[in-house]
Amino acid sequence: MKVQSVLFSVIVALSVAVVGSSHAAGPARPSSPIASQDWLTADPLEIPATLQAQINAAIAACHCVESIAPWQVIPTGTAAQVFSSPGVLFAVLDLDVQLPWAAAGQINPGALNVLLGSQAGLINQISAVADPSGGGFKLGAYRWSHPTAPDFCSGETLYFMYFERTGALFAFRFDSSHEC
Repeated sequence: MKVQSVLFSVIVALSVAVVGSSHAAGPARPSSPIASQDWLTADPLEIPATLQAQINAAIAACHCVESIAPWQVIPTGTAAQVFSSPGVLFAVLDLDVQLPWAAAGQINPGALNVLLGSQAGLINQISAVADPSGGGFKLGAYRWSHPTAPDFCSGETLYFMYFERTGALFAFRFDSSHEC
């Protein structure tokens, strides 16, 4: 909660600084689109019940992911901005942001095929709903790992399946614990 409070304070301070500076003497400047990943956030995205049922069935069948959650990135940004945005990460992780998450940035989207195995058809079903125009997606990753025993590391990995054209983001979260 403290992290969100600090982030909110920084956003308010930057907003006041920007608004204050726009009243200075001089010609008006045209507004430009937000280019910084610091301004991005995400809200839960409603998806059709049929897709949610397919997601639930795939999770149960493959036992490969713990959850797949749909989000809407606000405002829509580039994949690079979304994959490095603390606001998007904090929104998706909520209280788990206290874990030592590290960003890997954009990765090969084929990693989802490997993760889902026999349930890889879910990728096309999500894509059809998230971007019906067929714009495709980019895949980003975050991970945390921490030694919890002399030879074992607990960990989790988070994949962000992001559709730049629509701003839809599907967060795949799975256990990636391993021997250290």
